[in-house]
Amino acid sequence: MNKEKINLEFLEISKKKIITGDIFVLKPPKMKFYYGIVANADAKMFSAERILHIHFFDFSTNDYNTVPNKLYDSNLLIPPVLTNKIAWQKGYFKTIGNVTIEKFRTIKEASFYYYNGEIFDDNSHQLSKPYSIETTGSFSITSHLNIDNLMSLRLGIPLAVSPPENWNPYWYQEELRKKYNW
Repeated sequence: MNKEKINLEFLEISKKKIITGDIFVLKPPKMKFYYGIVANADAKMFSAERILHIHFFDFSTNDYNTVPNKLYDSNLLIPPVLTNKIAWQKGYFKTIGNVTIEKFRTIKEASFYYYNGEIFDDNSHQLSKPYSIETTGSFSITSHLNIDNLMSLRLGIPLAVSPPENWNPYWYQEELRKKYNW
């Protein structure tokens, strides 16, 4: 069997349908549980459909028995991500509840930077500008392995796989700073 090189700990395999508002947890090695939310379970990236738009919060707990109310006001740990359901199917993300998404500021302000400088929402509608750097992700499909790298990088954990030389997953943030004087 081919063992993946990944930092996230195995939690539980799930084949359950993922829906908007699902709260999930993930666990970096030797750390607390971090929380995420499915902001849109039916996002689109041009002709690609049924993409998951998810957010990861800079909020963690020792256990995950309930969905914390503090999530509504929590900042993002990494920018919004467009992905697929493989992290659930492989057991790295575990859904623990479902909430309405209307109270989450980060979801209302989410946007995605395309490589040519255009900004889109999670349904491929072009926006005139992003709301903030914190809530602007890359307009690309991000694998569970790359999410692991982004989380590890942000939390100061050595990456499970060495990235290419000069790898910078946040290259677009410098472009946003220049263009919008942030």
